[in-house]
Amino acid sequence: MKQGKSIGNRILRAKFSSITPQDIKRAMNKLVSPNELDSKAVDVRQELDLKIGCAFTRFQTRFFLGKYANLDSSVISFGPCQTPTLALCVKRHDDILSFVPQPFYTINPKVRIDGSLIELDNTRDRIFVKKKATDIVESLKNIKSLTVVSVQSEKKTLGRPHGLNTVELLKVASSGLGMGPQHTMHVAERLYIQGYVSYPRTETSKYPSEFNIREVLQELKGSAYL
Repeated sequence: MKQGKSIGNRILRAKFSSITPQDIKRAMNKLVSPNELDSKAVDVRQELDLKIGCAFTRFQTRFFLGKYANLDSSVISFGPCQTPTLALCVKRHDDILSFVPQPFYTINPKVRIDGSLIELDNTRDRIFVKKKATDIVESLKNIKSLTVVSVQSEKKTLGRPHGLNTVELLKVASSGLGMGPQHTMHVAERLYIQGYVSYPRTETSKYPSEFNIREVLQELKGSAYL
């Protein structure tokens, strides 16, 4: 996030990634000159979006009009980001509608060791042929004892969680909380305005080097939302 400030004929920028008082004060005390390359990159992006949007909008409008009776729009606009994303959503929707469910079977054997019933891990994938699954179960019924032929162990390290970017935030909210994308972004925006999270519409998962996460956590320590 950047904010410009004019000093006479000069324009300086304050760069900050969060809206904590410390970060804003630090940014105002370290004003920098605008980066010409960043400015030109923004201009190029705007010009490309405009030209591509105009060209494809004209193509789509001429291609689709008259082919669908319920298409009453005189202009079918194209968005360089929105239209490819819409195509992915439509494809997923078509996959869901055309999906034909099939019954499948899994085998979960259990063994009794010293009076304790232990469920073994299933190393087979789903079995879609019932007779094949039945044959396996019948072959296991005659087994009276098992021999452990090898033991393997491995050490795993669980790393600290990364900050959620927009895509991961939507995934976690959907799978863990059952929240839709619109509701999730609305909640994220409210939390951002209240100063509890960084700007939600971003694809970065890395905090800037000067970001003091301990100060932020200390401020949130007594919050009623936690």
